[in-house]
Amino acid sequence: MEHTMANIKEEKTWEEGIYQLEVTDPVVGGIDGISNKQAKQLANRTRYLKEQIKNNKSSMDTALATKRNVTDSYSKTQTDEKFLKIGDYGLGGVDNMPILNNLDDFTTKTGIYRTVEDRTTGTPPATWSKIRHSSVIVERVDQNWIKQTMTYIDSEHIPLVWYRTNKSNTIWHSWTCLNPLGVGQTWQEVTSQRLKGVIYTNTTGRPILVCATDYNGNGGGSSVIEIDGADRGVIMGGTATQTSCTVIVPVGSTYKVKDNVPTPGSENYYRCHELR
Repeated sequence: MEHTMANIKEEKTWEEGIYQLEVTDPVVGGIDGISNKQAKQLANRTRYLKEQIKNNKSSMDTALATKRNVTDSYSKTQTDEKFLKIGDYGLGGVDNMPILNNLDDFTTKTGIYRTVEDRTTGTPPATWSKIRHSSVIVERVDQNWIKQTMTYIDSEHIPLVWYRTNKSNTIWHSWTCLNPLGVGQTWQEVTSQRLKGVIYTNTTGRPILVCATDYNGNGGGSSVIEIDGADRGVIMGGTATQTSCTVIVPVGSTYKVKDNVPTPGSENYYRCHELR
């Protein structure tokens, strides 16, 4: 006679303990027989734990689905593009900084760039005939405020540093040079271009030093250096005396040398020099 083996019936029940068979227990088979009790308890525990794992996984999948919308996530390539890499904006790279194509672009992002002669467009400092090879630091306080700091790359080791700002993407303010007086400047005689009584404007983009010298052969005369319409320096005359006066003329200011107490026919020497 052929017998069919039946499996122990499992229930999703947590058994608090596993029964210990005693020496006095009779051997009883069947579904609820004591001989199968331990196996059934272990099977119930296994079925219970399996169901718990299944339920927990389903709960986690549901929770993750509410936390992250896969269709709205970046791909790995897109994610990589969002992070700075070595060399981006000239930081940490061995290559040149990225070229700033338009110096006047209001939308330029924060970073370090370079300008290239005959390629970069925009407005250079007033004293430049065109845009030169320079490094440019772009800083943004917020969407509406932007500042540019530009350093002229000079083979003569006399760097010129300029800056300008822009508010609300309207208009750039004029470039201002940050170099101190005397750095990269030389004394130049400008007597023939600085006639007495004529107003001149400092268009160098930097403060300049003006030194005017008078010599009054007969004495009694004097001259004055006027800055922005106000007397700032006096050249006193004396008999056969040569005297000088030196003043600083700020960027954009006007100045002129004028006779204060002229002595007709007595002046036979006048010189004007600028440190520019």
